[in-house]
Amino acid sequence: MLPNPCGTAFGLRFHSNRPLPELSAVVDADADSPLVTVDWAPPEPELPLPGPKPFRLTDAGFELAVPDLCNFLITPSSIGIAPAPGVDERSIRAYLLGSAMGALLHLRGLTVFHGSAVALPDGTAAVFCGQSTAGKSTLAATLAARGYPALADDVTAVRLDPDGRAWC
Repeated sequence: MLPNPCGTAFGLRFHSNRPLPELSAVVDADADSPLVTVDWAPPEPELPLPGPKPFRLTDAGFELAVPDLCNFLITPSSIGIAPAPGVDERSIRAYLLGSAMGALLHLRGLTVFHGSAVALPDGTAAVFCGQSTAGKSTLAATLAARGYPALADDVTAVRLDPDGRAWC
C-alpha cells in the first residue's frame, strides 16, 4: 500500500512509497487530477544490462535501463523503479523526474520537450529547447528573477486543447 499523495506535477497527483521532495506540495492537488503511483522495489543485486538501446517500448510499457543505477517500467499511470544496491536515491530521482517523467507524459498523450518554460504577460508561454548545457535553465531562471513565472525546467509538456491551442 502506498502512502498518501506525496506531490503534484504536470497536473498529476503522485503517490510513492518513498519521498519525492522535488514535487509541488500536495495541498495544491485537485482531487480530480489523475493519479500516478511510483513504486520503489527493493534493490536488485544484479540488474540486467541494457541491450543495444537502454530503452524500449513493450506491451507492458516503456522500459528504461540506467546502467549501475536502476531500471524503470513506465505505464500511463505508474512508474516502477528497481534500484541497484547502494545507489543514492537523489541520483535515481534525477532520472525519475527527467527521462522517466518524459516517458510517462508521452504515454499519456502529451508532447514532451527537453526544455524550460516561462509564462509571459499576455498569458502565453515561451519554451526554450536545446541540448544539455545550452543554457535553457539559466535563461528561464534569469527571466523568473525578472518576474516571469517559471512553468517548467528540463521537461516541458505541451497539450492541445479542443480548440487546437497549445498549453504548457
